Amino acid sequence: MKNQFQDVRSPSLPQQLRPSTPGQSTPPGPAESAALLAKAARLLRGIDDHALLDVAAGRGYTAAEHDAGWSLYRAATGDGEAQRVTRTPAPVRAAENSSEYRELAALGEQWFLRTRAILRRVVPLARRDAFEAELFAGLSTEGDAADLSRSLRAYLDRVDALPAHGTPGARTLATMLRARGLHEDLVAETRARLDVLDLKSLGHRAPAVDLPVSAADREGAVASLAAWYRAWAGALRGGLDARQCALLGLAD
Repeated sequence: MKNQFQDVRSPSLPQQLRPSTPGQSTPPGPAESAALLAKAARLLRGIDDHALLDVAAGRGYTAAEHDAGWSLYRAATGDGEAQRVTRTPAPVRAAENSSEYRELAALGEQWFLRTRAILRRVVPLARRDAFEAELFAGLSTEGDAADLSRSLRAYLDRVDALPAHGTPGARTLATMLRARGLHEDLVAETRARLDVLDLKSLGHRAPAVDLPVSAADREGAVASLAAWYRAWAGALRGGLDARQCALLGLAD
């Protein structure tokens, strides 16, 4: 039976990595490109400093934006030949030892157990095991912070989709979970906490890209990286003090 819980996947080549079309932004020249790459690297590596994560998050800087910046940086530093941008394993970070990680893991375990218990009461026997396997496919409260975040986000997305699921009892399960406390406020709060955990778990890495980065892609990435850097340099300056700006290379 087809899995009705469809996880949203990003396209294999992010929009930011696609070459600019004529009439759009023009990539900087060689000297400007070199200066841009140095500034972008300093900003990205500086944001990895945990002391600045909460400040950056307060300005709207998310893990997705951080990954996008690293993707553009890696594409823009290509040598003009087709190459593959790969994610290198992140080192063990303080995120896995933080109270945030432990509390979210405990929360996930609590709701997984509660969901299973309710599910087995409201879903007909003939569909029970298959539906439970579908609902919890790939979910775990173990692993690193990134794994935990992916699992909890997928769980919340799947719970949101329960009312539209075709299995008898799915809508009742959603209603009972809300009655037991998994209401909109808790879901929003949990997603916000996961945003913070995502930032804390980021290492010095770039996300994997499924397509090669060609010379044309690299040229477009340089132009897009320039736009990305200008936007976030301006946004972050407004929430940082002089010392923090210096750490990110924004004091100029």
